[in-house]
Amino acid sequence: MTQDHAEEVRRMAYDQSPSMNSGFLIGHINANSLKQKIDSISCLMKRNGFDVFAVSESLLKSIDEDSTIELPGYNMIRFDRTDDGKKRVGGGLVCYLHKDVQYDRQTVTKKPGKNNTQYIAIHLISPVDLDLVVVYKPPGSSNIPQLEDLLKSLLSGRSLPDQYCS
Repeated sequence: MTQDHAEEVRRMAYDQSPSMNSGFLIGHINANSLKQKIDSISCLMKRNGFDVFAVSESLLKSIDEDSTIELPGYNMIRFDRTDDGKKRVGGGLVCYLHKDVQYDRQTVTKKPGKNNTQYIAIHLISPVDLDLVVVYKPPGSSNIPQLEDLLKSLLSGRSLPDQYCS
């Protein structure tokens, strides 16, 4: 399948995507190379009508063009693997948000944290009010305190519904 044909298939699929009235659906997949699986992920998103879909281990680098992974009808936020000259295994995050979803991009880590932890934190505004955090934590890393600090900072000033409080 040529790239032009694949793009046309993706565009046609998203022209008939389910409406936002059927609920709010969030999905995630560990892709281990988004570029190699973009057509399958596109079909999965279309078939299930995801409003937000996160991809970990995208394996994207800054030289990879947005056009190779964009999906019609979706905004995209990405965090690429570091290009520091070291051989890396894993990493990279992409979050697709349906164009009807209003959001405020709160945080995308500029550099990976200790042990190469990466995260994207997004405040969804409409049709749901929700803080979404997508994290890539490499195997063998032990940085739970850093993740706890991140969650605390995101939740500061926000009140949680009773069902989330213990």
